[in-house]
Amino acid sequence: MTVKVEALALRSNRSSSIVDYMKEVTDAVAESGAVDGSALNAAFEAYRDSCREKSAQFGETTREIDQNADRFWRGTRAQLKLSATHPDEETRVAAQEILEKFEMTPDPTRLKYKDEYGALEILLPKLEAFGEQKLRAALVWGWIRALRGAYEAFREISATKTQAVLDNEFGRTRRLRDELVDVYNDFIDRLNARNLLDPNPEREELARRINALILRFRQSEKAGGKKKPAEE
Repeated sequence: MTVKVEALALRSNRSSSIVDYMKEVTDAVAESGAVDGSALNAAFEAYRDSCREKSAQFGETTREIDQNADRFWRGTRAQLKLSATHPDEETRVAAQEILEKFEMTPDPTRLKYKDEYGALEILLPKLEAFGEQKLRAALVWGWIRALRGAYEAFREISATKTQAVLDNEFGRTRRLRDELVDVYNDFIDRLNARNLLDPNPEREELARRINALILRFRQSEKAGGKKKPAEE
């Protein structure tokens, strides 16, 4: 039976996930030698280089602040879940009430920066509205203050970048991502067509290897994947 590579919607995934997946695919194609992968490799290298340039432009300070915000969000959530089972009734009831409001905002730490800090802009006032006394009772006052500090620091440093700079940094990378996805889809279509019309062991083995990479990619995304290195 002819081996067919499964369809994979890459366009909406994070930059880091696309780069990791395409690195494995281009390596598999090169090692196989069964088909010409030069166009795919060129599109991948252009996209990867743009991601690296963009990440460097965004700055280590910004990434460090974002990592702190992510850590403080996760710490708040973990403490709320722990406090919600606390033997002290005041702590337990306060945490349960706050956790209910907290969980209404989906995990923002895997989102693009704009969406992540938009979500925190909505979430933080909702949490702070409970008041210091209740937040202290739930043992999350310190976590939420730290999260607020990281949020404000990120907003301050982001404000120094003009929209023109952002458009220049991110627009080219988005275009190269779309071009890479188009080249990848065309490559897979051609590989599947050749395997259907003129199957041979080398191409079919390549198709099996790519399917294994697709399965691993999907499992990684379902499990949470990797954190964004900068903006998506």
